[in-house]
Amino acid sequence: MDDLRLRAADPATAPGEAVPTLRELRLRYDLSSGSVTACLRTLSEEGVLVTVPRVGAFFALPTQQRPPTFLLAVEDDLEHSAPLVGTLTRVRSAFERRCAQLGGASLFVGLSRLRDTAYRRGLPAISGVFAWTEEREPLPAWLPTSDVHQVRLASRAPDRAGDAGVPVIDRVDMDQVGGGRAAVEHLVHLGHRRIAFLGLHGRPVDDHHWSRAREQGWQAGLAGTGSAAGPTYLPARQPIRGDDELVAAREPAGRLVAELDDTGVTAVVGANNEAVAALLEALAAGAMHPNRWPAVVGFDTGRDLGNDFVSSIQSPYEEMGRAAATLLWQRHSGQLTGPATARILAMTPIPRLSSHSAWKATLPDTNAVPIPSTTA
Repeated sequence: MDDLRLRAADPATAPGEAVPTLRELRLRYDLSSGSVTACLRTLSEEGVLVTVPRVGAFFALPTQQRPPTFLLAVEDDLEHSAPLVGTLTRVRSAFERRCAQLGGASLFVGLSRLRDTAYRRGLPAISGVFAWTEEREPLPAWLPTSDVHQVRLASRAPDRAGDAGVPVIDRVDMDQVGGGRAAVEHLVHLGHRRIAFLGLHGRPVDDHHWSRAREQGWQAGLAGTGSAAGPTYLPARQPIRGDDELVAAREPAGRLVAELDDTGVTAVVGANNEAVAALLEALAAGAMHPNRWPAVVGFDTGRDLGNDFVSSIQSPYEEMGRAAATLLWQRHSGQLTGPATARILAMTPIPRLSSHSAWKATLPDTNAVPIPSTTA
């Protein structure tokens, strides 16, 4: 497929020149007919080829311009945040691969560099931006929003995008509520009926909107399965992301463990890996018998727990990167017009040992502390 794309971009290729036949391509590249047909269909969708039914495929007008460039822009502290490096790597890799598949170029950049005049002089024309940022208006003023297509996280897109004077901004995000519901449904399936939630959001509105949404999903899961409402444990203060989340989660995690006998809780849903790490610390510090440890399900956001036994709700970071690149390309190429659209992607439960009752007692060494090294 790349050979045909390069040939289409070659000035020596005449518009309307016939592409080798299906049989010739199949023999040349040792591919099945289905694989060759799929490649030709993709190139036709990209505008590289023109397909005439019952006749064949032909090269479209060669494109001599630089391919459209799409930015993945992040806040500078996110770009270098240790807990988020793995997350951004997954998003970036999928975003870049999808841009390349569609015939575009990509650039991963922090917002401060975008605002730097000297850096900006070396940039090609920007066709679209995927802003992975906590800010609602993150783009530098020199980027004309009427010409640059934008994709943002759903929870961070401007509330009035698409209104008069506000650019159309497409959105991608994960189904946080659905993730919380999936965690509860998984635990109920294993026989748990008293399930607590260990969150990271403050009681007033704060930036931990995802923790609040996961709690809403937890509540919906309890209601939908007929389970008794479980207790919620929240930090006394609103944490900053990263290590501060672990520090803030230690107090409610300690309360949760201290009250296990009174509440009858047999399972806990942690808002992310920071909350889970705080819970495991509290359980280990309490010298509780392994048979009494509650089941634990977390989310794969935050620090790497460094173990392979904690059940997790997997975030669709790769799908988000691909979806953002596809939306930007569709806007750029005119395939997508009209009002803003959203791609809300499902989260996937990954069952492991910690979903089950008395799971701690089944570890090879029941005296080991199954938590990562934490110094925060």
